[in-house]
Amino acid sequence: MEGFMLTVAQHRRSFQYKKKQEWRDLFVKLDDISARLIALTDRSQFEVCWSVYLVGADISTPVPGESSNGIDVDDTPYCFYVRETSAAKDCTHYFSTPTGSTKKAWVKALTQVVRDGPRAPRIAASQPGNEFDFQARVVKSRPHVDGTHAVRV
Repeated sequence: MEGFMLTVAQHRRSFQYKKKQEWRDLFVKLDDISARLIALTDRSQFEVCWSVYLVGADISTPVPGESSNGIDVDDTPYCFYVRETSAAKDCTHYFSTPTGSTKKAWVKALTQVVRDGPRAPRIAASQPGNEFDFQARVVKSRPHVDGTHAVRV
């Protein structure tokens, strides 16, 4: 799942500054194989702004009126957050989607990755089959040096 969303991050070191955090429009991508949520500057995926490891993260909707340390979440529609907490890192990323259905789809996908963990790559799954049939297909389509294909005799 991927798309542009308004985001703002709150790191432990941000508590010191007490300034108002500004929302940024970033390209956000959910990588379910590595169980990471990755924010990029644009669709080209050239510059990574941040990434959050989702296993053990907290995904929720902010409660109106709760302290958000300079981040305006009360006036932001369809807002949710992902909080990554560990011994070395305490970071909360807030997201604002354009519609309620978009928010629901993102929260569902993120919750599934948090609950199930990283997904195994699909290429690692082997398909059982007859080894002879597989080799016959390879021989039939294998190109030769002169550009012709092998012919079964």
